[in-house]
Amino acid sequence: MDHHLLTHVGMKRGNNQDNLSSLLAANSQQFVKQGHFFLVADGMGGHLGGEKASEMASRIIPLSYTKLIGQTGASIQESLAKAFSEANEAIHRKGHEGRDFFNMGTTCSCLVIREDGAWVAHVGDSRIYLVRGRRIHQLTFDHSMVWQAAKDRGVDPDSVHDVMSNRILRCLGPERLVDTDIQGPYPIRPGDAFVLCSDGLSGFVADSEIATAVANLPADLASRFLVNLANLRGGADNISVIVVQVPEDIESAGKQELANPELGGTTNNFTQMVWISAAIFGGLSFLIFLPIYLIWHQNEWLNEEWLRILLGLNLISFMVSLAIGLGGLVINNFGLETSGKHQEDHVPISRARKWDLNKFMIESIMKQNLEIINAAESAMAIEQVEAIRIRNNAIVLEIEQGHEKTAFAVAAGVFVELAPIIEKMIRYQLIQPTRLIMVKPSV
Repeated sequence: MDHHLLTHVGMKRGNNQDNLSSLLAANSQQFVKQGHFFLVADGMGGHLGGEKASEMASRIIPLSYTKLIGQTGASIQESLAKAFSEANEAIHRKGHEGRDFFNMGTTCSCLVIREDGAWVAHVGDSRIYLVRGRRIHQLTFDHSMVWQAAKDRGVDPDSVHDVMSNRILRCLGPERLVDTDIQGPYPIRPGDAFVLCSDGLSGFVADSEIATAVANLPADLASRFLVNLANLRGGADNISVIVVQVPEDIESAGKQELANPELGGTTNNFTQMVWISAAIFGGLSFLIFLPIYLIWHQNEWLNEEWLRILLGLNLISFMVSLAIGLGGLVINNFGLETSGKHQEDHVPISRARKWDLNKFMIESIMKQNLEIINAAESAMAIEQVEAIRIRNNAIVLEIEQGHEKTAFAVAAGVFVELAPIIEKMIRYQLIQPTRLIMVKPSV
């Protein structure tokens, strides 16, 4: 699989509290059992604490996971849960050893790609995406006040603006015990791409922009393009991204389709049961009153006693349908409450966003490239400036010929080449952060 890991300190921070790790299967037998392992962690808790916490998570979890699944015969769910638990305990202990590490913590999102599909383990507000076809799916639930409020209200998280956006509710380290979301196996299909990232990327780059880059660029160029884009927009946080691209010539794997539950949890189940009850009641009512109509018009011997019997049967059918609906609801809630974990807390809000590679986006990148060149021309070599201008002219020709993907790749390559210049100019406030390069998200 083509994959690339990249982390950047950003434009505002003095140190990088993000950490990345990957552990690839060495052979086909190991791939079946262990799979390819990828992790992103975003630390928090002081200048030293966050960096230490994310480093410990990125080191302990892969080693613990591979040991558990390879030697003890534990299932992948058990191995991931235990690995997160061990990392949490170690970070928690370290957080009580001194003032520099007090109450430190880290988010952590892991992706395991095996023969049976893709598995996700997650705590915090870092994210894992799946890009498939023309859509990007967020597979993880942000353990944040915003997403919790969205779930409670039954609305999309993007519409919640009255709660603290940077407050997370769950991470590794601060508490003695941690609750880890584990999902899978998600299906893997030829041409799929997975993205793991910290909120330094997802907070500045739209889902549709992430998908456009990952679907149309090689993994290394896509990751560098996205990091540079986040920096151009201010880079207010550390930025980390892992891009994993599945080859077009593999066989499909995984049996569980993408979950797309409603935000209200049990609301959707209740609605379905009401409709089932109504359907049963309506069907029985029809079967009961159809004979009344036929008998009334074809026979003269219908009397009140028959009518009372039929109405009584209709009432019984109503009570049965109501009992079925309410009984199903009670059983459903009982099962959720007695399972040890409430299902709606552990099923991700799988939000699908469309992406579109269009002429507007490519021309916007070209325009931005030229503005950067004009602003920094005195500090650039003449040969470099001329080479970039020639490539920009080539982009125009590719667009005219309908080769938008090629044009986008060339424009993105120029944009990445300008990354050092962009970073220097933003740090010294020679240019202001911009949101010019933008793909408008569409649902």
